[in-house]
Amino acid sequence: MAWGFGKSKKAAEKNEAKTEQKPVEEKKEVEPSEQEIYVRKIRELRKTSKGLSEEEVLGHLRGLKTDDGKIKFVEYALGRKNIVSPKTTESLAKVGANIYLKKAKAYSDDTSKFPYREYEMAAELYEKGKMPEKAIEILKSLSKPIAESLKSDFSKLAHQLKNLDNATHLLKKLEQPEEAISIYTDKVNLLGSFMKKRDLNYKEKNYIERELKESFKNALKLARETRQQEKVIGLVETVDDLVSCPGDYFGSSAPVLINNLINESAKQYIKEGQPKEAAALFEYHGKVEEAADVLSKANMPDEAKEVYLRKAKNIAPKCLNLPKDNPNYSEYAVYLAELYQKGGQEDTALDILEKKEIWHPAAKIYEKRGELKKAAELYEKSNFELKAGEIYEALGDLDKAADMYEKGGKVMKSKRLRKSIDSSKKEK
Repeated sequence: MAWGFGKSKKAAEKNEAKTEQKPVEEKKEVEPSEQEIYVRKIRELRKTSKGLSEEEVLGHLRGLKTDDGKIKFVEYALGRKNIVSPKTTESLAKVGANIYLKKAKAYSDDTSKFPYREYEMAAELYEKGKMPEKAIEILKSLSKPIAESLKSDFSKLAHQLKNLDNATHLLKKLEQPEEAISIYTDKVNLLGSFMKKRDLNYKEKNYIERELKESFKNALKLARETRQQEKVIGLVETVDDLVSCPGDYFGSSAPVLINNLINESAKQYIKEGQPKEAAALFEYHGKVEEAADVLSKANMPDEAKEVYLRKAKNIAPKCLNLPKDNPNYSEYAVYLAELYQKGGQEDTALDILEKKEIWHPAAKIYEKRGELKKAAELYEKSNFELKAGEIYEALGDLDKAADMYEKGGKVMKSKRLRKSIDSSKKEK
């Protein structure tokens, strides 16, 4: 028994020594995760139902030491709908937007590093904070300093265009189509200013043409959807000015580019059941026949005639005042008369042609109206003797018809007709 007791005692001493060798470690405090910090902050912000002011929100965010940390939390909070009161939501948005704006101002002296992203993020936070007017105010100013900041760096151009695309996306989300269209127009003008500053290689030219077409299409689509026809017309004018700018940047492809853009837009109008808008686009760009054709097919004959008459009245002073020795004297008068005729004013067309002594097209109109004697006389005046002969023959004036055939070189026909006349006289 003594032996056993001694062994137990030695074992106890040994265990005690081991315990002394391993001191108890103190438990370290575990740092809370980012998610836990955010949840805690949200609870703090929700303590008052009245909502917190901007200053009070900033007080709660002091634990987040960096501006980036504060912005990250603001975006987290605003990304969860109705998690805090409306007033607190607005204050959070202001805090985040002000941080972005403060960052943006740091670049204000360096136009080559215009802080588009910072301004856009500020606008986005205002939008999330239910302050669309502030977001719109920022976005409207985005495209203005582009021309100043633009250098010859092609990659910078692409970056700036991307920023403008972001701005238009947010403006559309804010239901501000007019402002979005203005941004698209600014983008088109930016392309123009870039082209005027430098020569383009093949790759750059293709890139700019692609961006130009895309911006134009997007703007036209938005203008169509919101029925802003004046914006459509303005865009056509902008692109027209761009491709015809000094330097011939698009060369012979310029007219083709413009023509394709207009045709594509007009087709879309027609597809959407808006023939008047399609016709207006064609008419503005001088495509009178296309405009009238669209309206005619839409069962709008009167509107189609008005297209021709507007064009006629617009060019009449120039056409009617040309001196007779001008090489375009007859051509312009005939075109003007055709417009009046298609516009349903045949008398005006005839008056123009007869005053200018342009007989052949006048004869055609009289023939169409069934005034055959007058038509035959004018065909004769215009040296279309054979046509005049046919009409005289149809009217029964065989002597006159024979004269016309003879003058027109149909001698045998003239002789046969005269023989027939003589036979008739003998029978009588």
